[in-house]
Amino acid sequence: MNKTLAVILSLVVINLSAQAEEATYFHKEISNFSLDADTGIQPDSWSEPLKIDGKSSRTLIAGKKGQIILPIWWENTDRPVPGNNALAEIHFKDTATNPVRVNLHAGLPNDVEIHRIGGLADNKWKTAHIPIPWDQIIRIKDKQLTAITLFSDTDLSVHSIRIKKANEQIDETRWAAETRAWIARAQKDKRANAGMPPAQKPALTESTAQQQAILYARSMVNLVYPNSAPQSQDVINAIEIQLAENEMEGRQFAIYANQKNLENITLSCSPLLDNTGNELDAQLELFTVEYACASPNKGKQTLYPQRLWPQYPINISSGQSHGYWLNLETQRNKSKAGTYNG
Repeated sequence: MNKTLAVILSLVVINLSAQAEEATYFHKEISNFSLDADTGIQPDSWSEPLKIDGKSSRTLIAGKKGQIILPIWWENTDRPVPGNNALAEIHFKDTATNPVRVNLHAGLPNDVEIHRIGGLADNKWKTAHIPIPWDQIIRIKDKQLTAITLFSDTDLSVHSIRIKKANEQIDETRWAAETRAWIARAQKDKRANAGMPPAQKPALTESTAQQQAILYARSMVNLVYPNSAPQSQDVINAIEIQLAENEMEGRQFAIYANQKNLENITLSCSPLLDNTGNELDAQLELFTVEYACASPNKGKQTLYPQRLWPQYPINISSGQSHGYWLNLETQRNKSKAGTYNG
């Protein structure tokens, strides 16, 4: 007989905090790399050393493969040990009209794209932060070297590269925000003209209609769009989940901005406790939906709930909704049966 758990969740606002600077593994100006495709940078892709705005630099030629060969910063193994993530900081002048693609040497037939940087063409010097997950980087065969590669549609001046120990919480949050931002820029015109399902009108009880933020839930097959609106049967005060040991359950829910803009909305859940104060041993994850252009219907652009990101602050315009997703996963022989509230 399966043990079951009933879980009731409530949501509150939280703030993010900064953390300390992490240790440096490697730091070098691009002008000090040799023009050698095997040990430095590719001669046909980079200029000779230059002084640009007083900074020693080299220019990556538009459309060329800007590979940078680096010494490995981990022990004599093919990859860093699991969990030993790093961060690359690349100091460059943003002349690119489209985001610059950054690839890692990952031991696959081709490099793997890990991030895109710049693309504002504002001619400002910037420091890009590129996450290097331990399982997405590998040493070049039979060498104590690895590589990071840049691709730019315009000439790109690069001053330096630094490899440092990662701060997972800060780096992942920043990478996610930057990724959403460059996708939004790239899709700006498409999003302005993208279609959505027919707009809904809210159907609320008299008491619910007085609330500024309305929490509602829908089946995962009934997707929430920005122009969705809660119906009376959708409105909830809490999210209820019933599951067994060693099981994961997900829920789609949304917040509707009723008659007023909602700003800087951030969600969290307090510990899940039973009636004696014991905490549920389980993993809880909250995700915010990213709406992006997709073409599910023969090329017609639709603003679609396309990606789930670890929850992040958003604004919701009056009369609009924003979707969220919640996962709860229990552990075998650890998650005790009972009713838990949070």
